[in-house]
Amino acid sequence: ITTVCFELAGAALSFLSFSRTRPLGDAICISLFHAVAAFNNSGFDILGGGTNLIPYRDDLLLNLVTCGLIVFGGMGFLVIREIVSTKFRWKKFSMHTKIVLTVTAGLLLSGTLLLKLTENISWMGAFFNSVSARTAGFSTYPLKEFTTPGLLVLIVLMFIGASPGSTGGGIK
Repeated sequence: ITTVCFELAGAALSFLSFSRTRPLGDAICISLFHAVAAFNNSGFDILGGGTNLIPYRDDLLLNLVTCGLIVFGGMGFLVIREIVSTKFRWKKFSMHTKIVLTVTAGLLLSGTLLLKLTENISWMGAFFNSVSARTAGFSTYPLKEFTTPGLLVLIVLMFIGASPGSTGGGIK
């Protein structure tokens, strides 16, 4: 139920962006596939030509929806369930949930700052690539143009990966 709710909400919101540039049928299919790929942290590029989400780098809605799906998928079902059941009361969270939320926030913040310092990209681009690098693999900027320090930031985030019990990879 959790997966279906996240993926359908993500598909509906992604559709608002994809429908501006694609025919209706394509926009529906791409939105559904994209939401599933983002929540499951698979990062498949189905837009063709190896462009990934580069044409949508300035689309705030699509960037934030994709980031949200990746982050929640990367936190794991136990953490999501605990957030919902405790109504986000920090004192009621288990140690696992506190660690996952703290490490996730720390990695997103540090990754965003380091990418912004090492690359000539927007703040949204730095945040998006920081989120995506941990497990999903989407990109809104061509990675072949990143500097060595920027690539090192991405590699460290990829190595760390997502949380235990999540849909993402890495050492967890």
